[in-house]
Amino acid sequence: MTQFERVLEPHTAALKAYCNSLTGNKADGEDLFQTSMEKAYRTFKEDSVLNKAYFFRIAKHAWIDALRKKTIRSLPLTEEPIVDPHEGDLNIRAAFEAMAERLSVRQSVLILMIDIFGFTARETASRIGSTEGAVKEALKRARQRLTRLAAEPEGYEQKKTTIHSSEPMSHELMELFIDAFRSGNIHQIYRSYSTLRASGLDVAKVWVHEEYVYFDFLDPNGHLLRISSKK
Repeated sequence: MTQFERVLEPHTAALKAYCNSLTGNKADGEDLFQTSMEKAYRTFKEDSVLNKAYFFRIAKHAWIDALRKKTIRSLPLTEEPIVDPHEGDLNIRAAFEAMAERLSVRQSVLILMIDIFGFTARETASRIGSTEGAVKEALKRARQRLTRLAAEPEGYEQKKTTIHSSEPMSHELMELFIDAFRSGNIHQIYRSYSTLRASGLDVAKVWVHEEYVYFDFLDPNGHLLRISSKK
């Protein structure tokens, strides 16, 4: 048995059940499980600290990728295809989700905007009222801090206290994040994103196409909802 198999083995049954619950059937669940394990194996290192929550995050985001390909809201065939430059970048997202509360608000928002949602430094600077140079320098420091935090002994094992809302798909929460994103207020972006995460709702993706901003939200059951808003 390899080191990766030894790390995975205690969580295999729970992870397969989770994949089945996301997809709604055993056949698709098995496919999702295999895809998730391939992604996890490609990023595995001998000193990696991987727990059940980490494997679950990989499965959840692999399911997001699968849902995207089904194109919930189709655009006209004459439109340019929308490409996510950070598709599948699970390491950054997993590290951020585990340690966001230990970053500053500005650091958190820059990692969200650039490393997770895929905006450029110039686009981010324009949205939050900063300069491209300042954004690049602040992002560099944020990435360095995130790397240091991930290397600490507790790493991904850090525990957080999360209060889950009884209405994880609340449109009020989604509108709060959308309004914050459009305003460019980093404190509002951070607070609204944190509130969404605490409710069990995930912001799977944010991107701009022509005059619209698109937001993909994922609930704990794997249901994806896409909302568009004019810039």
